[in-house]
This record gives sequence, structure tokens and C-alpha cells, in this order.
Amino acid sequence: MMKRFGLWALGACLAVGVAAQAQAGPLTMNGSLSLSIGALPPVVLAGGALINVSSGSGTFTEVVGVFGPATIPLPLSLFTGVPQISGLTLAGFGNGTKACTTTGPLGCDGGLVGSSLVNILQLFNLAIPLGVVGNAANLSTVAISGGIAITVKGQGWTAGTATVTGITATTPGTVIVNTVSAAGSDGRTAGHLGTVTLVSGFQAITNVAGNLPGFAVQALTFVPEAGTLLLLGTGAVGLALYGRRRMRK
Repeated sequence: MMKRFGLWALGACLAVGVAAQAQAGPLTMNGSLSLSIGALPPVVLAGGALINVSSGSGTFTEVVGVFGPATIPLPLSLFTGVPQISGLTLAGFGNGTKACTTTGPLGCDGGLVGSSLVNILQLFNLAIPLGVVGNAANLSTVAISGGIAITVKGQGWTAGTATVTGITATTPGTVIVNTVSAAGSDGRTAGHLGTVTLVSGFQAITNVAGNLPGFAVQALTFVPEAGTLLLLGTGAVGLALYGRRRMRK
């Protein structure tokens, strides 16, 4: 009986080892989603889910709700000297469904969910949908009310470099033009285990606080799902018992 158990465990370990090289099916994805606008500190949400990853190309689809949704008020330090704006809140902020492919560097298409609520003079909120951030069609959205006009232009996600160009700010007698960028990465193994950093740039164009760059970042770590880890542990115990029995003989 012990011999059969040891051989079964050896087979299980070999099977798991082969599967790890072409890691198809479900992997556990843990990580974070962050959003930064201009000089404001980033807002960060943590989360995780079971994700199906293609064994051949490493493509995957991230379902809505892995991160968030959450409602988060932001500090007003960015708007010092802008009397029209009395508050800024991310409402229902989180990730939407995102399809990721590996043409060139890993790239994904899928906007965020929720809205950025800009409070005007403590009277009403100007709602700016976040769905354009992360959308590979480079969409834009415009919100105008109470003398405030805000346009947000988005980009898709990339594990390469995201660049936001044409950011302008006007000081007395001076126009400043900037180009800012953020780098992603794809450090997964051949079995698609490891870390991916996806970045998406966007531009917020306002008539009251200048034109502001922004970035959304997802830092994702892929590990074997719990069932695979259990099989690995069982196989290792079986091999140890099998080895001890052979030594006694």
C-alpha cells in the first residue's frame, strides 16, 4: 500500500511540474489598483481574484470588481487658490472588465468604473465618469456646469511605457508644456507566474486648475490557485514517505 501511495505521489508531483510549465487555467491574482491626478497622492485599492490565463500567450480577462468599488474623498491641496472647487471625491471607484493580450508588450482594454465628483462651491457635484481611463479607444469625456469645464482624455493599459503629452499650465507670462510617462512591466515566467505592472495615462483639461496629467496603475501578482498548492503539498509529503521507506529497505 505504501509503495502505491509513494508512486502516486511521485506521479502527482511530476504532473504538477509539467502543468506549471504551461500554466493554463485558473491562477490566483493579487495586487492593487492606484489612481493619481496631478500632484495629489495616489489613491490605492487592494484586491484579488481567480483569473483564467491562457497557457500559450498569457492572455487573461480581469473581471469587474477585483478592486473596489470604493468611495474615497481626496485632499484639496491640488486646488489651493481655486475658489470654485470645494471638494473632490472618487465615488464607486474600482476596476471594470479588462481584456489583456500580448501583441508587443502586454496591453489591455477596459475602463475604470465610478465617477470623480468635483464639488462646486459646496452647491453641487460635477460628475466625471472614469470609464475613459483604461479604454484603448482613447476616448474623452466632457463635463461642464457652473462655469467649470473639465475634459478627461484616456488611454488603454500597457506593460510598456504610458506617455501623457501636451500637458500645459499657465503662470503669469509663462506657458509650461510637459511630457510625463510611467513605466509598466511584465515579469511573469513561462508558466505565467510572477508580477505584471499595467499603466494607463490620462489627461484632465480644466479651465480652473490647469491641465493635469494622471495615471492609473495596476500591480498584479500571479500565483498558483489553492487547489494546485494543495496538490503540490500532498505530492511532496508522499515523496518524503516513499523515500523514507526505500531507505529503510
